[in-house]
Amino acid sequence: GHTHPVWDVAWSPEGFYLASTSYDSTARLWSINHHYPLRIFVGHQGDVECVKFHPNCNYIATGGADRTIRLWDLSAGSQVRVFRGHRTPVTALAFSPENDVLISGAENGEVLVWDLRMGRVLARAFEAHSDVVTAVDVCQPVSGGAGGGTLFATSSLDCSVKIWDSKRVSETSLAGDAGPSQGLNMAAIKEFRTKDTPVQTLRFGLTNILYAAGAPRPADYD
Repeated sequence: GHTHPVWDVAWSPEGFYLASTSYDSTARLWSINHHYPLRIFVGHQGDVECVKFHPNCNYIATGGADRTIRLWDLSAGSQVRVFRGHRTPVTALAFSPENDVLISGAENGEVLVWDLRMGRVLARAFEAHSDVVTAVDVCQPVSGGAGGGTLFATSSLDCSVKIWDSKRVSETSLAGDAGPSQGLNMAAIKEFRTKDTPVQTLRFGLTNILYAAGAPRPADYD
């Protein structure tokens, strides 16, 4: 297995495979029938912080301390694409269930929406959160297709959960330092805050009820 601490684990949609990431700079693919990894993915230049399966189960995405996101082909065991645009380590990932979109969050609170086919940023929020983005999840499609694939939620150590629509962006490109290829500005459409509890994870249920969980800061136990 891994030679250093494991930072994240994700199950494939059908539940037969799982992927893990580690301080040892690798991601690994496992199956429930074997105690050894089926694939070892090497490419990140530092900790691999997070991992998510593509909805079609043919790919995984990993985010790393090297500020990159990497897309991997599970059958070939090879790297398909590298996404560069974050300014700090990538801490959270989520695929849209209905289109070729990937959403990522980072240590500095930034959130980016990526076009998987073109490898470019579609939208971004430079200051989505004031602390580490801990989780991202995408609203599932409902009858008539409303909301599916464009609405998503993020959680953070800043004690908040925010709802976003990746299609609700400003018409002004974030040029300047970021460059015109860095997407359009995006603003949250809803925010929920705890009193003083960092939010560690969240997930949309089958009926698109959003569940979030957190834990008091270590000092709160004193």
